[in-house]
Amino acid sequence: MYFKTADYKTKYADMMQVDNFRDLGGIVVDDGRKIKDGMFFRCGKLFDLTDQTKDALQKLNVKHVFDLRTNEEAEHEPDFVPQGATYHLAPVVPDGVRVMVRVDEIKKLIRSFSIREGIKMGRTMPNLYTKMPFGNSAYQQIFDAMDTGESILFHCTAGKDRTGVASMLILLAFGLDYQAIRDDYMLSETYRKEANLRLAEEFKDMALYPIIKPFVYKCIRCKEKYIKRSYNEIFKRYKTVEEFFLKEYGVDKQRIQRWKDLYTE
Repeated sequence: MYFKTADYKTKYADMMQVDNFRDLGGIVVDDGRKIKDGMFFRCGKLFDLTDQTKDALQKLNVKHVFDLRTNEEAEHEPDFVPQGATYHLAPVVPDGVRVMVRVDEIKKLIRSFSIREGIKMGRTMPNLYTKMPFGNSAYQQIFDAMDTGESILFHCTAGKDRTGVASMLILLAFGLDYQAIRDDYMLSETYRKEANLRLAEEFKDMALYPIIKPFVYKCIRCKEKYIKRSYNEIFKRYKTVEEFFLKEYGVDKQRIQRWKDLYTE
């Protein structure tokens, strides 16, 4: 696999305001070809961008923006959509499922002193990883857009969980193994390092910070065991990648080959 850590702060330096911004370009697929640069962008929210960042995003010629957040998240912090791009609000999880990515929500939970609720919320994201890959209309929309061969940007709030599973599915379709998927997923630890430090600072004024620090980090960090749960659940249910895509998304081998023809070189 192309060692994409080298891209950090270099390849898309003008997009550093957007947390976890990177692309899948350069990753070698199963037939030895590489995913083209500038075709699959993944990142965090596109909210409250500077004019400089908006200009940089405009120059990337993105044709589809897939917002994988809930309706509530998207309404609270709406995307900037570059001119010429089609915006798709495609929630990975339904409204009402709290994914604990907003600072104000985490603080509200902490101040409520609800231990039971805290335990429940701590289990939400790990459990979602075993559900997100299957028959998900949000990912189905991304696959439909891939039929066009046009450039795609997909994101959630932090660009690591819902976005990470989307990236995993794309890489699976292109024949990547678990190690490559794991490497791409864990890059969020590098790309979100500064963002996570900023987030942690927002909780330090709370009297209970020494006690709730592990909970805060559980919400903002990227853990390999989560993506491994998704990957393992797929192969627990299906013997092959081809069977998974056909049964869950109606995508056959011919369609996957077309994607490779369109997006690799």
